[in-house]
Amino acid sequence: MRLLKATILAGVFLLISGCGGSENQTAENPKTESGEKISIRFEGKEVSFEPSYARFATFKKGLILKDSDIQNKDERVESVVHRIYLANYDLQLTDPSKQDYRRISADGQYRVEIQIEAEKDAAENALLKAGEYRHKDEPFNRISWITISHFREGKDTNHILAGKSATGTVKIFSVSDGEITGEIDFSDLDGSVKGKFTAQRLSK
Repeated sequence: MRLLKATILAGVFLLISGCGGSENQTAENPKTESGEKISIRFEGKEVSFEPSYARFATFKKGLILKDSDIQNKDERVESVVHRIYLANYDLQLTDPSKQDYRRISADGQYRVEIQIEAEKDAAENALLKAGEYRHKDEPFNRISWITISHFREGKDTNHILAGKSATGTVKIFSVSDGEITGEIDFSDLDGSVKGKFTAQRLSK
């Protein structure tokens, strides 16, 4: 389990440190409310923030499933992924595949990232499907990982929630070309994320 999480952590760290159709879907759930807040737990602290930046994007990438995938990009399993960004500062994100956003630079700034893998062989412009997602060992149609980021010792610091100890769900209530609504209640030994969210599609 530790090896698997270390592999996930290394892959996410590389991403962080490096710089469709008109179909609508709705799952059973009441509409999200304004003033949504995200509660996070990390390093024994519990805080909440209201996302002033909430975006989502869909793109294709190679999954890092084992240690050798970190260096050998040709061995990575390709997947369409949906990335959701929730933060209380302006990320100024332009290219999600390169994670070229502004890093946290002050106390009180927080960022949550959620990566959901689409079904196997999904089209590159596939919409994120409404429904419930969980973390599991096998790739596709799952939560890959969730990160909590905050300011510590003068830098952007990350906690990756994934692996055998990960539990909980991300529920996607409604999906359109331009907006998704959902709720997260997810945790592992390193922390937790909970709350409802509404995110707009990242402009290309």
